[in-house]
Amino acid sequence: MIILVNPGHGNEPYILGARIADKLASYIGMWGSDCRIIMPDLYGDRQAQIIQSLDLDHELFMDDTLGKLAKPLVMQGSYEDHLDALFFNSAGLEGDINNYLIQEYGLADIEINVGARWSAGFNLFWVFPYIFSELVDRSIPVDFGIAPRKFEYIKHIAEKLEKDVDTFFVPSYNTFSFDTQRQPNPDEISTPPLKPVPPSDTRTIPQNSVYCMMSGTGSEVVTVIARGRELKLAGYHVIVPPWAPGDEFTKMDPGVITNPNVTKVVGRAGWGTMWLCQQTRKEFEPILYTPGDDPEIYFNIKTLEEISLQDGTALQKKQFVNMDGVDYVANQIMGKI
Repeated sequence: MIILVNPGHGNEPYILGARIADKLASYIGMWGSDCRIIMPDLYGDRQAQIIQSLDLDHELFMDDTLGKLAKPLVMQGSYEDHLDALFFNSAGLEGDINNYLIQEYGLADIEINVGARWSAGFNLFWVFPYIFSELVDRSIPVDFGIAPRKFEYIKHIAEKLEKDVDTFFVPSYNTFSFDTQRQPNPDEISTPPLKPVPPSDTRTIPQNSVYCMMSGTGSEVVTVIARGRELKLAGYHVIVPPWAPGDEFTKMDPGVITNPNVTKVVGRAGWGTMWLCQQTRKEFEPILYTPGDDPEIYFNIKTLEEISLQDGTALQKKQFVNMDGVDYVANQIMGKI
């Protein structure tokens, strides 16, 4: 059985997709079937190192050719650049990608789409903190410095992709939770935070440590570093991820966030970081939205302002017995295949 992990931009989509696919492969193995997990190699060594650190139970193949084909559809530069790239490349590249997939692997049995802008279109499950067409629709009236017609055209691309989706898995506390009147998609299932509950880190670090997370998209890195310098001057021990530029701060993997001596996390308001803070009960200090970044971040901050991370987590704990969203989604998919 072929499981295609189809991630969008940044680190968290391929991390989340890999974890769900790995869990699915374990469940499918109980039926006596073997799985082959494939994903595009979008970020080279960094992606390979992070995937290796997940300690998955099943082998995951990162396809370099698939990554090169899909890379133009991944956000690079400003969000307007991303919309322009989708406008010019989406139709042609999606055909090229699917032709390659069929020639190399045949039809995928399951696709786990984690925010990607293209799809293989078969047994497709969307797992993300928002539905793409909804983000585009809500962005049109907001002044992001982008012509509304660009969002309107991209909405057609999003709606075409979403016609093939079997189920949308969206956390109950999500990008648009600030809108208490939001109506879920008819095919939407609410989930816990889309991260497993991690074990506590036991490495020795100073008590007043703060983790400054650098986005996998490259957005807001300068701002996060500037905030790290302020915190260092204020007497905090600042830790950054291994892919952060420079050497002025201690570098450690994000797993150290679970350490009791990490008092809070600073970073761009992306859900990979926020889910980890939810699962570890850490204070999260978001960097303000900067024009040109993904509109998702603007709406994420609106949600944080309306419903704090702590309050959102408390609501989910009342809703779900198991707060492991990865296991929750894998179990839901197993009931559908």
